[in-house]
Amino acid sequence: MQDTFVDQPADTFDVSEYATAFLFDANSEGVEAKVAAFRERYGAHFGDLSNLGHGGWLAETTVPVGCFVFHKSTQEPTGTVEDHLAPMAARAWPGRFAEAGRFIDDNRDGDDTVSASEAGRLKAIITVAGQFKHPGAPMSIIIGRSLRRARFKASPVSAELAAFLTGAPWNAS
Repeated sequence: MQDTFVDQPADTFDVSEYATAFLFDANSEGVEAKVAAFRERYGAHFGDLSNLGHGGWLAETTVPVGCFVFHKSTQEPTGTVEDHLAPMAARAWPGRFAEAGRFIDDNRDGDDTVSASEAGRLKAIITVAGQFKHPGAPMSIIIGRSLRRARFKASPVSAELAAFLTGAPWNAS
């Protein structure tokens, strides 16, 4: 991905095509439940979403609509994007990642937000481990600036997400 448009103001672009992509974490509900909830909640706005599934697009709606749900694997339909980011961070900073995990686990209380879910725990570990590169930065900056593109390219979920996004059935405006 090139940063061609980084320094240009948003109002300098003419929007000629559009589509709407929704990305969710499956969490403990699972992929099918997350997609079903999306269909129910947004069907009245976009139109008939009954044929929409994970990683798919519908073009017969008010705007092209796509839905992608992060989950652990086809065998395990629950989980979050952190289930894929954490192994990348662990490979990038093995010592720091392990130590950050111990720090979080040894110092969290049962009522801490970080203890509410495994995704919260993994976010905290990634953020703590990444502070050496980008002190004070949020997780999005740490991931975007510290994890090499090769790690993302090697990830099956990255390939699946890229295929989903590039498969958008654009509407001309």
